[in-house]
Amino acid sequence: MRARYIRGLNLSMSEERTGRMRDRMLSQWQDSAFVTAYRARQCVAVNTKLSPDAVRAIRSDDRSLRVIGQAYGVSRTAIRRIRKGLTYKRIE
Repeated sequence: MRARYIRGLNLSMSEERTGRMRDRMLSQWQDSAFVTAYRARQCVAVNTKLSPDAVRAIRSDDRSLRVIGQAYGVSRTAIRRIRKGLTYKRIE
């Protein structure tokens, strides 16, 4: 039997094989660090530079944006966006 292809999709694969592939991909996605962090509501993304405690400290800090940015290794814009609530919205 000759396999049929539609844009790279092999239609000759059995339903069992495609089901196993789908299940494996779904389990890998659910076990990923992004989903784990999102479920824990600790941060919005995995590649965040600041911890939730650091974000809370930044919001309560009265120093200038430049000084705080240098202390945490981020830009003044990042500090300003945190204070205004434009980033790290899930952290109170």
